[in-house]
Amino acid sequence: MIEREILESLAIDAVCACLYYDLQDTLEETPDKELLAIINRTEPCEVCGQIAAVGVLL
Repeated sequence: MIEREILESLAIDAVCACLYYDLQDTLEETPDKELLAIINRTEPCEVCGQIAAVGVLL
C-alpha cells in the first residue's frame, strides 16, 4: 500500500476544482479508498461530472 502522505498529495493534485477545498478540509478523515478513487477517477465528480485522466493508476 502507498503511504498516506503520498495518497493525500496525489488526490489533492487530481481532484477537480469544485471539490478542491472540500477535500482540503476533510483530507485527514478521508479514507484511503476514497483518495484512490479520486486519483484513479473511478467515479465522476458528483458536482460537475468531470472525469479527468490523471495518468496514474494505483
